[in-house]
Parts: sequence; structure tokens; C-alpha cells
Amino acid sequence: MNDLNRRVALQAVFRLVLNNPQESRFQIGNNGVVLKHTNEVLNFLRDGKIPLPETIQQIDELKREAEMLNMPELVDFIETEENRGPPFFRGDKVEWKDKNPYRMFQSLNWNFDGNDSDEGAPLCFRPNSEEDYTCPLCGITTEQLREIYPDNYRSIFSEPRTATQSTGCIWKVHADSCCVDVSFAMFSYVYHIPAKLLQLTDSDNSVT
Repeated sequence: MNDLNRRVALQAVFRLVLNNPQESRFQIGNNGVVLKHTNEVLNFLRDGKIPLPETIQQIDELKREAEMLNMPELVDFIETEENRGPPFFRGDKVEWKDKNPYRMFQSLNWNFDGNDSDEGAPLCFRPNSEEDYTCPLCGITTEQLREIYPDNYRSIFSEPRTATQSTGCIWKVHADSCCVDVSFAMFSYVYHIPAKLLQLTDSDNSVT
């Protein structure tokens, strides 16, 4: 983002924040337009990238607000990130949206406080791939996955951190693409992962 656009956008947002210090939403001008995503805008101005909101409606709202604030770089970023999926298809090359496991788990309301419910945990985050669980998203069980991938089905905690930090390849898409089975790099291990935690790589997106 060039310095001029950054300064203009920052000035616009900061004026809103300073004039409304107790508010989380801000009105622009006299036309009743309200900013709902001030934090995302400020984080993008600081970091040059942000995780997209969870829903299509929120993403569209953020894009409209970026246009109102004259932030073409944020608009381009949103469009590029949306094109990186999901949904995914068999053979797509993917990577984690966030390589920091702590932030990734917290995006699923996982708090690391000993009180998290096992019922909502994605299968890839289970501590033991040999135990029997059911995926809370697509309904497949670890028993079924062990039958599909004999000796190769894994939890990410059962292998070294480096085993899942490189480019992955999608081997199977489940349900409505809510979950995918992925292997990483040259490892033969397969992980059952919520699709929303992944994105297409910048390189070739498919294999034959």
C-alpha cells in the first residue's frame, strides 16, 4: 500500500475512532453509512494482511468499507484471498492460512485451558489418531479414515511440527467441501482438516 493511500485511510479511520472512543462501529458522513470492521481495516494498515471474516456477508461488508475508505489495496487483498478458497478440489495444493497453531486453534474457540470440549475438536487436532472419534463437521469417523488410509492416517500432534508446515496436497474432499484429507510434502501421512483452515498456495494449484 503506497504511503499516500495509507495516510489518507489512516486519517479517515483515526478521526472516526477519536470522535467516538467508546464505539465499535462508526458512521461516515451524514448518509448513515456505518463502519463495522474498523479493527480489520487498522490491522491491514499495520500488517498489510488480515484473516478474512468468517461469513460471506462480513467479507462483503469489509470490501464495501474498504471501497468507501479509498483502500484499493485492501479490496485487491480481499479478492485475492477469496480466490484462494475454500472450496477445494482433489489435487489442489494447499497450505495453512495461519502457520501459528495457537492462533489457528483459537479461531475455532479452542482455549488451551483444559476445559475445551472434545465434541467440537476437528479430527486433525485430536491427541491420538488411534482413538475413535467422529468429525463434528462432516460426520466421518476416525475408524473410517483408518480404513481408507491404512497405517497413514494421523493427528498433527502425533508427528513433528515440521511434518505439516510445508505445501499439502488434497486427496479427498468430504461432504460440501467442509473437510479435506491432506498429505504434506513428501510424507505419506494423511490428516483430516477443516477446509476453512487452509488456502491454495501461490504456486500451481492442481496436480494431474
